Amino acid sequence: MIDVVTMRFGDKYGPEYVNRLFRGVTRHCSAPFRFWCFTDDASAYEKGIHVIVAKDLGGWWNHLYAFSGWTEERQLLIDVDDVVVGSLDDLAGYEGPHALNSDVYRPQNVDGGCQVIPMDANRALYDEFMQSPKAIKARYCSDKEYYIDRINDAHRLEALFPGQWVSYKVHCGAGLPPGARIVGFHGEPKPADLPVDHQIRKIWKSN
Repeated sequence: MIDVVTMRFGDKYGPEYVNRLFRGVTRHCSAPFRFWCFTDDASAYEKGIHVIVAKDLGGWWNHLYAFSGWTEERQLLIDVDDVVVGSLDDLAGYEGPHALNSDVYRPQNVDGGCQVIPMDANRALYDEFMQSPKAIKARYCSDKEYYIDRINDAHRLEALFPGQWVSYKVHCGAGLPPGARIVGFHGEPKPADLPVDHQIRKIWKSN
């Protein structure tokens, strides 16, 4: 069993993003899984999505809930605006140490939009943040910068599973790369903003 987890807070993303991510995971993961969403809005989610109502920590700082010790299973964290386009079995079956995707512009640094997280990994990150959220936000401009300072030596998904997580901006200019499993949408545009006939938007809409 693996817990697939995403976060949706505020109104930047509608509940359809969670629902489509859930459908994409359901379509492409043959391993046993439960799908979870940390959110401040428990309405409008499809049957099969487990909801955890939580305080909004601010933007992508909500990723830190994954380190809160909330589950006794491994986690596959996927950003709510990412699109599942292929089999997740390799990622779901990974049982090694904590692994994250890298920053596509600065690959020497971690990013964290997609992560495989063993039970109780990096609990100190969550505990430290919850003790002094204002101080940590003042020091780091994002959760990613916090990761870079604290866990930049973590395993990288692209080394473990080359080409399975790809960036829409960086890797998809000529179309969906062969072997891609998850397309990350950091910054703009988002899947809903792509032309109606775009391959990835069609996949997202079909989920």
